[in-house]
Amino acid sequence: PAGQWKTALSYLQSLSDPQGSVLVLLDEEGTALPVSGSYVSKLVSDAVALPVRQAVFVLGFPLGIESKQITALERAAELAGWPLLRLSLGRLGELTSKIVARVHAWHSFGELLPILGGLVSQARGASSWQPPVAWLSQGLQSSSVGWPYPDWPLADSDSALMVHFVVAIPAPAAALTNDPESEFSSAFAIAARCCIAALWRAHGAYRRCRLSLLFEDDIVVTVSRQFAGRFRGEAGTEHTILDALREAVQNMLGTCDAGANDGEQDPPKFKAVVVQRRSYQAGISIKPKLRYNQDRCLQLHLHPQEAASISHASGSAALQLESALQGCCCETLLVSFLPSPELPWALDCDIVNCALRGMQSQNKFEAISVLQSGLLASMPTRQIFLEHVLRTTDGPSEREQLNTGLIRHRDLMT
Repeated sequence: PAGQWKTALSYLQSLSDPQGSVLVLLDEEGTALPVSGSYVSKLVSDAVALPVRQAVFVLGFPLGIESKQITALERAAELAGWPLLRLSLGRLGELTSKIVARVHAWHSFGELLPILGGLVSQARGASSWQPPVAWLSQGLQSSSVGWPYPDWPLADSDSALMVHFVVAIPAPAAALTNDPESEFSSAFAIAARCCIAALWRAHGAYRRCRLSLLFEDDIVVTVSRQFAGRFRGEAGTEHTILDALREAVQNMLGTCDAGANDGEQDPPKFKAVVVQRRSYQAGISIKPKLRYNQDRCLQLHLHPQEAASISHASGSAALQLESALQGCCCETLLVSFLPSPELPWALDCDIVNCALRGMQSQNKFEAISVLQSGLLASMPTRQIFLEHVLRTTDGPSEREQLNTGLIRHRDLMT
């Protein structure tokens, strides 16, 4: 419709000179956004494409972008002089909020604008994609390093890696409520958003993901895909999620008060919601058990950003994780955001310590949304993706310095 392209044109023209800009349409049918590699000039030796200065992303909500809207945006971009890219962040339908979180994180890593600049240069025939140096001998194509997503239906099988996120909630579980006036409302909002990040996508739940919430009163609430399935036919909002969690905790506390949880307990079977807490036997505190084979279980402990020095060699963290996963034939990866590597269960497994690159660990929704993409993917995409996400120790990478203006690349081309 005329109104749509005119509105889009007016908006693009209000954003300054189109030079160094790009309009990106995000939908499942687009080309996968490359997460690694570089775009090398066909005209200037050893030069790479210049990053774009600004990018405007258009997403469909609540469904994908309609064909008429795409036509309107294409016309507006052409008249405004903006290059247009049609990209995707995976072939599976996803919640718009999680797509936005992933785009924001990739920009925080300093990866987004250089990749978009390379794609624009490639579309003009001025450059071509080159794989990461460490992967030159693998014969990779740009399509093989596109934004990762679970391999379906393989990712839904029992043999696929289980990714179990563990998050501390700075509030007591006994006070769980969906009342926005509660003194713990911000903490409980984090709990609800973590549930959405770990379990929800547009067409159902992630079967190979679980989430545990550790509250200040040592109560652990674990939710799985069946929990998300409870909300089919209705919106899984913060209000409804917190209401369901509150009901589960109250039922558990009522059972404990009746004396049904004294002494050491067998680990419960995983279901929609499992609520656990320490038990006591002869005055000794006993951690609850978790129904995992600890010999095939690995913990990825993510240091808080403020407590971690960030490393130049991010690839080493991803390589260390991949080696550990293969070394123990890992069935379950516990991704812990807790302050220390100590888990709330009686579970002894190997630990890989690292930090998140260029992203505040306090933003659990964004962190889980990004990690979920990479950890549920298969090799080599998983390792290539995580090389840009996980860090060890020391200062910012060269690309992060370049993105923030701390250094200048001698071989940038216009």
